[in-house]
Amino acid sequence: MRLGGNIMKKMFVLFIIGMIITVSGCGTEEPAEASEGTEAETTVAESAEVETTEAEAKETMAENTTAATAEEDISDSDSGVIELTLEELAAYDGTNGMPAYIAVEGVIYDVTDAGPWSGGKHNGFKAGEDHTENMKNAPHGYSKLKFVTEVGVIVE
Repeated sequence: MRLGGNIMKKMFVLFIIGMIITVSGCGTEEPAEASEGTEAETTVAESAEVETTEAEAKETMAENTTAATAEEDISDSDSGVIELTLEELAAYDGTNGMPAYIAVEGVIYDVTDAGPWSGGKHNGFKAGEDHTENMKNAPHGYSKLKFVTEVGVIVE
């Protein structure tokens, strides 16, 4: 019986070693054969990713071209300060991919990323307008303007 027990232990140890080799990938397959399918799958995935990236890039370029064209018409090329009439300011209402600008006492502020101005609106007021009188009557007054960026001036 003792002899049979030792054989069983050895067979069990060999079985465990075989399982470890199989699980760890130390089989007899050639690495090149295993990677050929992977390369083909990777190439297909990369092609799809490139097509998606190209489509996204074209869409972004179209949006940026529209915004850049509008900004080219209004930027003072020497100082980088935007100069807008009140009529031109109306286009910057935070919709259709445009930034949200407001004017207060002749200064234009970018409120695009200001949480309360989400979507170009704040407490019933719209971006793209002169809010000088509204700020005078607002509970917070002019204090909130320090949290947004000055981007330009209103011109006649």
